[in-house]
Amino acid sequence: MNTGGPTAGCGERRQGPSPEWLRPDTRQDRAGASREGRGTACERWMMAHDALLQRITARPEVFGGKPIIRDLRISVELILSLLAQGETPEAIVQDYPDLEPDDIRACLAYAHAVMAGDQLDAISVAPR
Repeated sequence: MNTGGPTAGCGERRQGPSPEWLRPDTRQDRAGASREGRGTACERWMMAHDALLQRITARPEVFGGKPIIRDLRISVELILSLLAQGETPEAIVQDYPDLEPDDIRACLAYAHAVMAGDQLDAISVAPR
């Protein structure tokens, strides 16, 4: 069970009505289409988070099994280090043309999942 952050309360069983942020979003998007049926904000966040995490892989023969991005031999650790040093995501994508902006977001999602103690079921780990 998650204890904080944007997914706090996701999957928890509650008594009584759901809090506002767990109710289906019935507002309209910019094009005027209803958001009804797209799930709660929590569910949408979790689906996007899982989709990003699917970009992260780990293979024992590459960097000793450290998480890498889409089997590109670019480690999550490298990207997080570059971001910590002040590099912008745009500059990183420019320096590593095989990367996409979602790869940078995937590294951040991975770091968040590790720090939050979330399960990393979406990560592809190759067998030894």
